[in-house]
Amino acid sequence: MAEMLFYEKPVPLSSVNHADWTLRLPEPRFGFAASINSVVLAGIEFVEASKDYPIVFAKAADALVPVALLGLRETNNLYVDASGDWLNGHYVPAFIRRYPFVLAEGPGPEPVVCIDEAFEGFGKTDPKAAGEALGEALFLDGEPQPVLSKAMEFLGEFQRQFDRTKRFVAVLEEHDLLTEVSATITDQQSAQAHFTVLKVVDEKKLIGISDEIALSLFRSGELSWIYAHLMSISNLKALSQRAGLV
Repeated sequence: MAEMLFYEKPVPLSSVNHADWTLRLPEPRFGFAASINSVVLAGIEFVEASKDYPIVFAKAADALVPVALLGLRETNNLYVDASGDWLNGHYVPAFIRRYPFVLAEGPGPEPVVCIDEAFEGFGKTDPKAAGEALGEALFLDGEPQPVLSKAMEFLGEFQRQFDRTKRFVAVLEEHDLLTEVSATITDQQSAQAHFTVLKVVDEKKLIGISDEIALSLFRSGELSWIYAHLMSISNLKALSQRAGLV
């Protein structure tokens, strides 16, 4: 599942099993994302993300989703440095920022909040230790504490925005506005990076949509998402240079 991309030990969060757990975000904190070359985006992120990354549409399981390209080789994120920091001044996608929390499918209709128990920032309450060193408690007397409440709020908003994004992609597909692209980039040592089964908005088809569809996209704010996506494609050159490819 794309949702569990870098989660080593995802389990449902429980006020019983995790009653004494605490959270402290380490610095640097993005080492877990060092080996991914793309990440899912919500449409609301397109404008900010388009300043730094190429945004394309790719298959994830059976669905087409927008992604930010972070690298040109399979296990290489060019925006996480050797120490695990995200490169200063570059947008960090919400998919990354929500870690170590995630919403996942549960037995019922509602998604379940999960955590990655392998995350180094989790600990347990130690009555003998100074409270400051323990991090922030997830629960107190079975009730979510501020750090957990904030994380759950973030997860909920991300899910709402991503549901909206799925509807947006469905509109693009319904009106046949996406076209498949492929590319091969070769460096001076003849090493190659291949891209296949990626899709982008076809500008000619976009220009040809009806006034009704154009107005609907404009009113929803999603026309700006399309143009942010189109403008972002120029970032592929900078990404290639960062990867040492020409």
